[in-house]
Amino acid sequence: MKKKGFLSRLFQKEEKEKPKPPEKDSPILSMPQIVMSRDSHVGSNSESLGEVDELFLRQQMLNNLSIEQVELIAQKFDMEPTQLEGGKGRKVMGLFTAVSQKNSLPQLVTYCEEIVPSVKWQK
Repeated sequence: MKKKGFLSRLFQKEEKEKPKPPEKDSPILSMPQIVMSRDSHVGSNSESLGEVDELFLRQQMLNNLSIEQVELIAQKFDMEPTQLEGGKGRKVMGLFTAVSQKNSLPQLVTYCEEIVPSVKWQK
């Protein structure tokens, strides 16, 4: 009988015990579902926003602006780029939230159109 080498022992499949199904009395863990609707607003009321589609605008900002462009827009709203923490997604959300609280989303659309005119910023 031939002795097995180190590599063959290392890569040999071992039969492991299959996980047991949960007992009937054990609690069931479930993940909460987060749903964003087009009607959701970040700290603002819909009357002051007019026809700006917030969800669409946020998505367009994420897809079409660089971090530097997001920081440039923040400066136009008298914000320091250091106020926007995190990566691109968090920076966009921070800027969007701040601008929305000032009820200046139409102005945000205007700045986005100036920086990247080839993108459709409103539906």
